[in-house]
Amino acid sequence: MVFKGEEEFYAMLRAGHLDTKSGFLECDAKALGEVVKTICRKGMMIVEVGSWKGFSTAVLAKTVADYDGKVFAVDHWMGSKGTWHDEVVRTQDIYAVFKHNMVALGVWDTVYPLVMDSQTACLIFADNILDLVFIDANHCYEYIKADIASWMPKLKEGGILCGHDCEGFYSKFSKEKQRHIDEHLNEDFVDGHHCGVIKALYEYFGDSYKITTGIWYHIKGKSD
Repeated sequence: MVFKGEEEFYAMLRAGHLDTKSGFLECDAKALGEVVKTICRKGMMIVEVGSWKGFSTAVLAKTVADYDGKVFAVDHWMGSKGTWHDEVVRTQDIYAVFKHNMVALGVWDTVYPLVMDSQTACLIFADNILDLVFIDANHCYEYIKADIASWMPKLKEGGILCGHDCEGFYSKFSKEKQRHIDEHLNEDFVDGHHCGVIKALYEYFGDSYKITTGIWYHIKGKSD
């Protein structure tokens, strides 16, 4: 089945015929789509780091399909230790689910899976070649900071580095909350916050990024 537009796409997901269960919400998906639309151009190239069952992958692919764009989906599809994904992979072939979803949503021809970890995948791409990188893999501090550092050079000037699950700006939290974040950097999700993401973004960008409905993003400038 090939969806005709955004509303049909989301209607298919709401209908529950596809297994896309993840922490990615429809409001997050729509926000991501709007971010991507700001840089759409012919032949654009996007990398997604962490695809899981493909909800966000499909959003990226359907957004760039009319521009003959490509979405490189980077994931080993084995889950992340210490998260609920680790339990799911024991009973499901997640890559098979991912491929089924991409075919069913009519975006398989736009998606190029790279079955490997993020740091290996980044070596494939030359610097200053990508239009957008979306990071939604392991949210622990050491991993998200490494992903930011590795993928930023791959973006063109004016390209967008973005990701999922940042609940605020570290500098704007109280001192008590900052201490709490610092104590839980290498845990996935604690007390409503992805502490590793919040701290890694602060250390790399300061407050020079934006958050819109679950999606954080930074536009690469000359100084990056």
